[in-house]
Amino acid sequence: MTIKVGDIVKYNGVEARLMRISDDKKPKATLAASGIEIYAYVCELELVESVPLPKFKIGDLAIVNDIPGCEKRHYGCNWVYTMDNIVHMCASNGPQIVEDIQTRLDEGPIVKVRNYWFQPYHLTPVQQFDMV
Repeated sequence: MTIKVGDIVKYNGVEARLMRISDDKKPKATLAASGIEIYAYVCELELVESVPLPKFKIGDLAIVNDIPGCEKRHYGCNWVYTMDNIVHMCASNGPQIVEDIQTRLDEGPIVKVRNYWFQPYHLTPVQQFDMV
């Protein structure tokens, strides 16, 4: 199985979330673990948990779930403190609309919600139902 951004991997006995993969000839990974940032070659990583990434389309509804501080500090598409407002908005007001979707070589798929880019590993899709 291929290791991807968002997965939980092990490197030198430490479990961490894979936040970014470089597109070098020998790809390097940025890992976020409790209190530390780790850089390692992807070929040196052991997959612990393959995290299923939800699929989104523009116009879908999503809940942005909170993530640990270590993941925010090393977030693939750069976490800024105001992104916490979107997390709180989802918790208090419900899901938000997916505005755009891109796939980047180093970050994998990313989803735009309220003008911020998020990695989908911590987003929850919400089913929309038509009223009859």
